[in-house]
Amino acid sequence: METQQTKKIKRAEPTGHNSSARAQTVSLPKPAYFNIGRSRDRLSFGNELRCIEWKTGKVKWSKPGLLRSSLLYVNGCFVVLSENGTLRLIRATAEKYDLLSEVELRRPASEDGEPGAKLLQYPAWAAPILSHGLLYVRGRDRVVCLDVREEG
Repeated sequence: METQQTKKIKRAEPTGHNSSARAQTVSLPKPAYFNIGRSRDRLSFGNELRCIEWKTGKVKWSKPGLLRSSLLYVNGCFVVLSENGTLRLIRATAEKYDLLSEVELRRPASEDGEPGAKLLQYPAWAAPILSHGLLYVRGRDRVVCLDVREEG
C-alpha cells in the first residue's frame, strides 16, 4: 500500500529553499533499539540494519546490504541515507522491516531519455535533516533539499 509519505519521497524535487533548523524530541518505538552494524556473515556485502530487543540484547531481525547508512526517525518511519546516496523510507518495528520507498536522487533525464547525473556522490555519510517539511541530504560535494511538505 502506497502512503502519502511514500508518494512524497517518490516525487520529491530538489529545491533551493533556505530554512533554519529547529530541534524536536521524538520517541522511538519501544521496546526496540535500531542500529546499523557490520554483517555477522562475512560473505554478505556491507552492513545491516538491526532491531535489538532492549532488555535482552537479542537481535529480533536484521536487514543486510544497506551499506553504511544514517538514520532519521520521523512520524513512525526511518529516513535512511546510504553512503552511495540511496535514500529509503522504511517502517521498522520490533516485528519487521518494511521498505516503503527507495530512490536514487538524479538530475532530470536528458531530452534523448538518458538518465540524469546522480545528485549525491559517495560518501553520503551525513545524517538526513528535516526542518519545516524540507529534507536535507548531503553527499561528497553538495547538499540537496527535498520538499516533502503536504500539498495544499
